[in-house]
Amino acid sequence: MVASAARVSFPYSDLLREPKRVLAFIDQGEAVELARRDGPNLRIELADRASDVEEALAITARILRATLHEPAAKQTLEHVLAEVFPWIELLPEDEQTECVTTLLRRLQAGAEAGVLAPFTQLVHEWRQTAAIHADPHLATELTRPLPGDGPELSPPL
Repeated sequence: MVASAARVSFPYSDLLREPKRVLAFIDQGEAVELARRDGPNLRIELADRASDVEEALAITARILRATLHEPAAKQTLEHVLAEVFPWIELLPEDEQTECVTTLLRRLQAGAEAGVLAPFTQLVHEWRQTAAIHADPHLATELTRPLPGDGPELSPPL
């Protein structure tokens, strides 16, 4: 068993050999992580606790997104997110606002649906976009017309 401030960790085999011992930690409100050799670790916790976390995250996301409607709060929120994600500064100014807005929308949508992978994917995508803007050579390469044998297409709207 390995304990940290946030959770207790057991080998998966402990759950199979001594389920009462592992379940005792869960019943005390602890989240238990089960380490597996043949796959990703598992996490077991009380459903009420998980629901509370999901609801709190959804409410927090709604609050943050609602601040976008207040000009002073929006400016503060954009500044705070630039502190949390310093790479936002590498984006062109018009894209910085778009980044903050889309991140908060995706966070709220993911929190409401209980699926946060799309949010973390969007963070990764914006970080990569910022890296492209930070490298003038790469930005030029990626925005130049590509040779082709078909008709020229107009950019998407």
